[in-house]
Amino acid sequence: SQIIPSTTNCHQYDRRKAPRTRDAAMSTSGGRVLVRPERLRRLTASLLESAGSSSTEAAAVASNLVASNLCGHDSHGVGYLPEYLRTAVEGRLVVNQTPLVVLDAGPLVVVDGRRGYGQVMAAFAMERGIARAKEIGACVVSVRNSH
Repeated sequence: SQIIPSTTNCHQYDRRKAPRTRDAAMSTSGGRVLVRPERLRRLTASLLESAGSSSTEAAAVASNLVASNLCGHDSHGVGYLPEYLRTAVEGRLVVNQTPLVVLDAGPLVVVDGRRGYGQVMAAFAMERGIARAKEIGACVVSVRNSH
């Protein structure tokens, strides 16, 4: 069976428009398990925390994974969670990692993710790039070594 969020709206989930079921959080349909996005986020975050992530990191990664499913990008959604958990346990993914700026040359910034979650490293890089672009007019940011 396949676990998927119970809506395909990737921009905004409106629980008032969600399918009604006996169990307001989960239902089965055609061999699939439908889970409301809020419940799936909480479950995913809980699993990430059990692998050592802080609650902040777990919430950010979980939100991104569920959003990917809601947008139809299942290859980047909660189906990737077993790989994250396995690589965290093996040490190939470093939880609670902080990014390192390895090049800061005007409009060019390179961030080393140091094997941390790509979602966390990308958010850091995007914030850095936006700030730099506001400051000097443009910025190209690259992220390397993130999971």
